[in-house]
Amino acid sequence: MLFIAYIKAIDNKYLSIPLIRQHELSIFLKMTNECKRMSEISKCYTGEIDISLHSEFITNSSSDHSMLRGAQVQKYYITNDISQGDILFLKADGYLDKNKGEKSQHHNRRRIVMQGITGVNEKWRLKMTMAQPPYFCANSVNYLIPDMTDDFDYFILGILNSKLLNWYFAKLSTNSNVNGYEIDGLPIKMGTVEQRNEIIQLVGELLQSYDEIKVKEIDDIVYQIYGITEYEKPIIEG
Repeated sequence: MLFIAYIKAIDNKYLSIPLIRQHELSIFLKMTNECKRMSEISKCYTGEIDISLHSEFITNSSSDHSMLRGAQVQKYYITNDISQGDILFLKADGYLDKNKGEKSQHHNRRRIVMQGITGVNEKWRLKMTMAQPPYFCANSVNYLIPDMTDDFDYFILGILNSKLLNWYFAKLSTNSNVNGYEIDGLPIKMGTVEQRNEIIQLVGELLQSYDEIKVKEIDDIVYQIYGITEYEKPIIEG
């Protein structure tokens, strides 16, 4: 019965069983104790442009509207230098004429975007950055739309791109898909106002110019927010 209680504490909705050792369980329980779940802050969506279903609107012409594919999304930046596939564009007017649902208007919102597929054995499973409007997303991209007030979404981006949350996700994910329900269940802790502001400032700087030193500074603040000890850090980073 104790084991079931632990699983419920970690994932009360889907009862996912993490691939962890006994000494890692205390970290999981610490991370999920008195936390918010990502779904309480923003649902995780799949990109609004289905490459197959919406193929009539997809082009290779840069004169058309920008469309983001999963391979373009890296930690804190978007690249057009991808090893597989082409950079694609969208005939936005034609697409919007025929698609009136909620997601069809999300290109007008600032969004946290992430790769929708990452290899199970990759060091980084969570790769996210910010997409500024107007930007359409292909269905190889997942995205979040947290509250932008006082750049709170920058804070969420910093948390999700951290070593700690990447470690947590990798222990629960057993295939190459970064599923929306897995993102929805990630534990989010708010920290203090000062910690949030520090992360927001660092994320803003990283979105302008990537810097490993600033990435490490965010990791250290996230460890503090989740109460990770010096003994526990090597477990996460090992």
